Amino acid sequence: MLVVVLGASTARADDGVRQCETYANYERCGFTPTSGVTRYEAVLEKPRLALAGDVGLHVGGLHYDGETTLLAGAGASLGVSYGRFALLGDFSDDATSAPQPVPLALGRGSALAMSDDTGGELRRYGLRGRLAFFRHLDVQGDDVAELSMFVDAGVGHEHVDWNIGGVDDRDDAIVGIGWRAFARTPHERGLLLELSMIITRRYNDGIPACGGPCQMATLPSSIDRSLVIDLRYVFGG
Repeated sequence: MLVVVLGASTARADDGVRQCETYANYERCGFTPTSGVTRYEAVLEKPRLALAGDVGLHVGGLHYDGETTLLAGAGASLGVSYGRFALLGDFSDDATSAPQPVPLALGRGSALAMSDDTGGELRRYGLRGRLAFFRHLDVQGDDVAELSMFVDAGVGHEHVDWNIGGVDDRDDAIVGIGWRAFARTPHERGLLLELSMIITRRYNDGIPACGGPCQMATLPSSIDRSLVIDLRYVFGG
């Protein structure tokens, strides 16, 4: 009889542990709100290493040697997440154009002409870290809908192939802030919206000038700043 009672008690305890690991039974597990942490998060904040990624479209203004032009294309990220943190590798392929016509050398001669084709293809490779600093969770049974805000930062490299010939390479840094709506169901999926600033060093420093009323002319800024908006489909994580 004692063996049966002990066996039944152990089974009930094991069942309780298993139930506490599901989203639907957060209340019976005794989780209570603490500073900035809800009962839902107490269940979900058991970090696990997982595959994370996103793919989608973006558009923005490319700042190139002090001039701004349009940038549009597609991008993707793939990496790993652990709780609120993620480490992602980036790749994007964009259509862009030179801010203004550039001289085109004709053959071996010294004669120059101005090309009307200022288009080009910009490919960017990079690595970034992401931190979700706010999360709102809606628990329905074992399904969880998550709305989060995040910040990220990283470094990358840009390579441009101009249509009429010529290439250009620049290293950059990127910082961003965004929102993510994510459903944790048997098929994890969601949407991401992010505003990013890409910072690069300008090659053409120019000459001292006044961009507006000023007391003394100075050299132009040595930094280019581009703003890009991304809309992406999220998976994993």
